[in-house]
Amino acid sequence: MKKNEYMDELRKMAEIDDNEDTVQNTEEVQGGQTEEQPEEPLDMEGSIECKIKIYKKDMRHFLFHHTYSRFSGWFGVIISLIALLMIIIGRNTYSAAEIVILAILALLFTVVRPLQIVQQAGRQVTRQKMFLNPIFYNICKDGIVIRQDEQFANVLWEQIRNVVETKKAIFVYTSPIMAFILPKDQLSNAEEIAERIKSNIAKQGRR
Repeated sequence: MKKNEYMDELRKMAEIDDNEDTVQNTEEVQGGQTEEQPEEPLDMEGSIECKIKIYKKDMRHFLFHHTYSRFSGWFGVIISLIALLMIIIGRNTYSAAEIVILAILALLFTVVRPLQIVQQAGRQVTRQKMFLNPIFYNICKDGIVIRQDEQFANVLWEQIRNVVETKKAIFVYTSPIMAFILPKDQLSNAEEIAERIKSNIAKQGRR
């Protein structure tokens, strides 16, 4: 497998799979660059290394955070709450068909969508072969080296769009919908890792 193909597979591990965000290609993910990855990993001297194994709970956390950190995620919840309120207030005035429609809307974003996210997280973890073995991340001076078995990929700092830190994880975004997941319960030095990534991204003029 070529290094850039391995990079594509790694980036797909935490890809959001919904109607509005499914269209992505290699050029978009790499910011329009299509050149081959270097044949050698970046200089890892002085790097911070972490060993990560992604579980379903880690993917669920990422998908829930990604979905409900955006206005579109909460907008659906608001619609469901309004529908529920309409049922409560107008239950004696609406017809049975109208009540059913409102009930569906009330459940759609408060029950159905969260269940879909849980199922999606389970599918992604069980179907991706790369989740079977741990992945090693080396936070280096020039970027991040990602290694698994005999494969590796270099992610330069300019290829990273954003880093998001939550109470449970660090998400390193390489596109609006793809990220590397670093669960904090597997990191002994989470604060140091987050700070190094953020400082290097800041040097590229990003947040």
